[in-house]
Amino acid sequence: MVVELVGRTADVEALRRHLPPEWLVRHVAAARGARGWADAIVLVRPPVARVRRTRFAHPVTPIITVIDAYDPVRRVVDLIEAGADACVRAGRPELLVDQLRDLLPRPQRRWLAA
Repeated sequence: MVVELVGRTADVEALRRHLPPEWLVRHVAAARGARGWADAIVLVRPPVARVRRTRFAHPVTPIITVIDAYDPVRRVVDLIEAGADACVRAGRPELLVDQLRDLLPRPQRRWLAA
């Protein structure tokens, strides 16, 4: 699985520590925005307009936003209405990983008979 994280480098390291080792986290500076192909996009503290642009550019890719711990509920509503699939409060990378697992498709298991 490829997760593209748009935001600060510290957030990337925290996320990597909680993801399965076979998952790849690509870091993109916030000024550039999400680019290329990914299984999921994580936007760290994005403005609502960035979520809208990202959803327009990636209509089927799951988008998770990381918000400040004390952001009001109205901000969550605005981000969801702009196209985010989920919002997670900052400082909880394990909850972010849980959201990623819930939103990403499960790999199909193949059974072999000898």
